[in-house]
This record gives sequence, C-alpha cells and structure tokens, in this order.
Amino acid sequence: MAHLEQVEQKDKAIQYLVDPLVSKENHEDKLTILTRLFGIYKKYAVFLAILKLTQLSEEPDWIVSVVDDLVSWIKEWHLTPKQERDTFVQVGKVIQNEAPLKAYEFQLRAIKTIQKQDFDKEKELLFEAVRQAVTVPQVLNFDEIVGLSAIQSLGPQTVSLLKLFVSGSMQDYREYVKKNKDFLSKHGLPEQDVEFKVRILSLAELASNHMHKELSYDQIAKKLDIDLTQVEFWVIHAVRAKLIDLKMNQQTQTLFVSRSTFRTFSKNEWQALDNVLGEWQINLKQCLALLQ
Repeated sequence: MAHLEQVEQKDKAIQYLVDPLVSKENHEDKLTILTRLFGIYKKYAVFLAILKLTQLSEEPDWIVSVVDDLVSWIKEWHLTPKQERDTFVQVGKVIQNEAPLKAYEFQLRAIKTIQKQDFDKEKELLFEAVRQAVTVPQVLNFDEIVGLSAIQSLGPQTVSLLKLFVSGSMQDYREYVKKNKDFLSKHGLPEQDVEFKVRILSLAELASNHMHKELSYDQIAKKLDIDLTQVEFWVIHAVRAKLIDLKMNQQTQTLFVSRSTFRTFSKNEWQALDNVLGEWQINLKQCLALLQ
C-alpha cells in the first residue's frame, strides 16, 4: 500500500513538472528536457507531453526514432482502450510523412481497440484506415484490414473495394468504379491509386503462379489489361516495390521469376508454397546424389 502511494506521488510530481512545458515557445529546449526526462522515467505522462509538444512544433524526429518501442511501452503503461487508441492515432499523424507504413500499422492497432458497440461512432477513424491503405504506396497486403470486423461494419462498398486488392482483376476494378464512383470521391479514395494497386498486385499474383518459370510479356499485358509497350513500366514498379525478383529478357520479351510476394495467403497459396518446396527438395536430392 505504501509502495503504491509512493508511485502515485511520483506520477503526480512528474505530471506537475511536464504540464508547463507543453507550449510552442522555446519548443526545442523543452523537447530536449522532456526527452531526457523520459529516458529516466518512461512514464505515459512524459510521452504524452512530448507528443503534444511535437505536434505543436512540427518536429517529429524523436517520435520517429522510438516508434518501434511504442507497443511495448503501451503494454507497460496499462492504458485504457481509448488511451491506447488515441495514442496510436496521434503518433500515426505525427509520423505519417516520415514513416507512412508504420503510421498505417498504428491506425490498424487503433482500430483493434474499438468495441463493437462503438463502431458507428468511430466511422471516420475507420475510413481513415481505408484511405491510408489505398493511398500509402508501401501498403501492399490487405488480408489484415479486410478481415477486421470494425472495417467490415462500414458496409459492402468498403469491403468490396478492399477485396479488389486481395483478389480482384482489372475487369473487377472497372466494374467497381462504374458502380461506386461517387463513393470513392466522397471518402477521398483516388481512382488512380486504386487502379495502380490492383494492377501491380495482379502482376505479383501472376508472377507467384510462375515461380521459377518463364513469363511472357503477352501474358502480363493480358493480365494487366495494358499495351505490350507498358509491360516493362509495370515490371519495374513491381520490382521497386519488392513484390518480385526476376531476370528480364527484352529480346525474347520474357521474364524468369525467381521470387514473388503472394497477393494473399489462403489455402491455394499454401499449396503453391508446398509445391515450390517440394521441387527444391527434389533438386537438392539430385545435387547430393551427383556429389556422392
């Protein structure tokens, strides 16, 4: 009991110390004081003060440098679901320009704290996660977000949109846009971003089905619904996004796929992976036999 009282007194003292520091004047000096204090006392009140001052000063460097530790700190702080949600959302806003993928991951963590009865009240937060999924270039896996019950509560238009990225074709994309143009515009979901991701993920899917095999430009053009002259453009984008590794032969207009990220990971993908591992096992046995 005495120990608990001592902890509470220390927390109040820290709160009393940090509150006056949260103002825009002389923010550099104040950030230095607060970050050093946090190094000694990793308390939520100190972190919150740093976060607020960072928002005022628009200097996110320190927050960016500690984002990988935030989840473990939040567990130690024993926050309420709302405190967790607010912290993830605010940190996400601070780091969005410097670390957009991490900001998106925090948005998903925030969503997971929402109770079912609060889904309707948190619609804007939910749609923000969908916007980030669509517009952040580094977000290329949609299995998690489409499976969240909070996101599913947004209705069939949202779920159908996200499923385009999981398994939709370019034809599916065009049919969706034709029916839901106003929906995309209303929620700030750019058509060009949707189209780009559906196309590049379709290429990853095609490459996954041709692992350690040749893939022709014609096959890619047909899958992506593009002209042959555009194939290399999309291949380069997929390589830059680290979706695929390959060797390109411009003379024969073919690719040899050495690695590809699966678009989604369902039973079919597990079977494909099992087949690849089986081929490797056979090849390894043959190599060992030659060496004996």
